[in-house]
Amino acid sequence: MWSQSLFFAALSGLYASLASVCGKLALSSHVAEHWLKLLPDSLRIPIVSLELLSLGVLLEVSCMFLIEWSLRIAGLLGLIYFNASMLSTFAKALATSDSTVTATGTNFAFNFFFSGISGLVVFNEPVVNRWWLGASLMLLGVLLINRDASKRQDEQQHLD
Repeated sequence: MWSQSLFFAALSGLYASLASVCGKLALSSHVAEHWLKLLPDSLRIPIVSLELLSLGVLLEVSCMFLIEWSLRIAGLLGLIYFNASMLSTFAKALATSDSTVTATGTNFAFNFFFSGISGLVVFNEPVVNRWWLGASLMLLGVLLINRDASKRQDEQQHLD
């Protein structure tokens, strides 16, 4: 049932949603703060203190600061990696599909579905039942479209 095109389009949708998760981790301050609250307060103690006398500024670097910026840099690298992976697999989906509409619709539906799941799991965002119903209907539509495309491809092969 899973054609190459459906597989690549679904995978590119997953990569697109992972890219958005990484982007949110890299660029959103409240997301980083949420995850850093889970770490012990002992990591907030400064490990390096620099006093810039000419400016009258005290610069303190704690483990928490280093973890936050490591998380942001990892998020940025993940954003770049998953976007590149998404483009590559989406191009494969387009190349193996008989219709760009099928590949694009599949990509969109899986991206939407995986973004909702990651919002719930990673960011603890509420997802209402109406959203689940809509996402399920979108995935059902994608499966029906791909089934129809598969039937048309089989019929075409029998004619040749």
